[in-house]
Amino acid sequence: MWISWFVGTGFYAAISGFSGRVGRFISLTPRGLIFTLLGNGLLIGSAMAGMYGNRVKRSIFYTGSIWILTYGIMLFSLVQSYTVASCIIFFTGIAGGAFLVPINADIQKIAPDKLRGRTFACRDIFVNAMMPPLLIIGKLTTSFFLAVN
Repeated sequence: MWISWFVGTGFYAAISGFSGRVGRFISLTPRGLIFTLLGNGLLIGSAMAGMYGNRVKRSIFYTGSIWILTYGIMLFSLVQSYTVASCIIFFTGIAGGAFLVPINADIQKIAPDKLRGRTFACRDIFVNAMMPPLLIIGKLTTSFFLAVN
């Protein structure tokens, strides 16, 4: 699970790099729009997973979400249009939300009652441990985009 958080953290840095590279945006409003679309996609994906998650086998749900996330990130890195990138970000967010909700539900199911609080505390430690590498990933992404251009 920590690998998915690491990739997700890197994706946030890539989004910022993309919006600067393609749109050459000086203000933060276009970047904010992209992050808002990602957040709305996460919200919709979470709601859909909650409503329809029991109708699909977990393995298919996880695998489908991972494939959509993978292709979404790859497509996002290839497009040159802000509008197309915004659509890709939104649907990638839906897949991300659909991936995270069942994982949290499964963690709650398998964690013993007396360890449930500790289990989620440890998970949060790993999630928060990904924040310092965000600076490193941001620097690497910026260096990469500057070298390409």
